[in-house]
Amino acid sequence: MEEFITESHCLFLSGILDKTEALERLIAEAQNTGKVRDFEGYRSAVFAREEIMTTGIGRGIGVPHGITEAVKSPFLIMGIFPDGIDYNSLDSESVYAVFLIGSPPSMEKNYLSILARLSRIFRVKNNLEELIRSGDCKRAKDFMKGKWFENG
Repeated sequence: MEEFITESHCLFLSGILDKTEALERLIAEAQNTGKVRDFEGYRSAVFAREEIMTTGIGRGIGVPHGITEAVKSPFLIMGIFPDGIDYNSLDSESVYAVFLIGSPPSMEKNYLSILARLSRIFRVKNNLEELIRSGDCKRAKDFMKGKWFENG
């Protein structure tokens, strides 16, 4: 799982006001992973999923995803929004961390594994606050890697 948490696929973004703008910025970063074969197909899959139901799961976290043939192999992009953004979350609270996931349908098990791990990490409220306070992508990556491997 270590390959999913990289400094190069992390963005600290201020001044972003809403979910659409945040998603556009993170999806644009997905192009740099080398793991998306059809950028527009992936973008469409992410926004189509948001139409079904928000991926703002509460507690300040969003986990948008596109499970589509437009993706060659699984990836994770971490977006940290220190000011919070309006994400239309299930709990109606602002979102401070968004983890954009991409996966081909044949590797959906990896997607579910990533989702489960993120859920475990952020079940602890202080973890989100600590991630936001990390201040840059290197420290955020180090923090996430430490938590990723904690407790299995």
